[in-house]
Amino acid sequence: MNYYFIRSILLNEEAYISLVDDKNSDIKFYFLYDEGECPTEVIFQAQEGFNQTTIYETDLYSTDSSLLVFSESFYKCMGSIINNEVNLHPAKIKIKESFINCYVAKIENIQDILDRNLTVYDNEFSDNSDDEETFIDYPVFKGNINNFIYCVKNTSEQQFVIFSEKFKSLCLANNMKIRMVTVDKT
Repeated sequence: MNYYFIRSILLNEEAYISLVDDKNSDIKFYFLYDEGECPTEVIFQAQEGFNQTTIYETDLYSTDSSLLVFSESFYKCMGSIINNEVNLHPAKIKIKESFINCYVAKIENIQDILDRNLTVYDNEFSDNSDDEETFIDYPVFKGNINNFIYCVKNTSEQQFVIFSEKFKSLCLANNMKIRMVTVDKT
């Protein structure tokens, strides 16, 4: 079985969204590190690569904050299917003077998924203390990950979220506009 990273299908580097309240680290800590409480309102600002048409040409929005943000179409088709491993929280994207609905993913399936022997680490950024994690330069994932149907996130602070062949099949069957990139595994 292959594993995948997911990406927006839009290749325009200006087609991304930014948190309006980027200084509010509570939002990032909740969704990325499973810390704190769910923010009451999450709003993103569409950048210049988006307009009223292109915003609907993808079901996964690129962000500058490492958050996974999906379209309303994705939520309607896939939200109830993947909800054991991914919780989708309502949010909004401001584009010009209007707002569209979107959903921020909080990955609930968190495991040690890296093959530590084959993953390439960059020790240049580490002081080699026991409490500091070494920067991962090139991840290689375990070939057999248990309790993983659609999506899993690694346990380290550096964020790696991978998706399954089953997730890819569901996306294709539901005409989701998401690009899948195969990852290396043992």
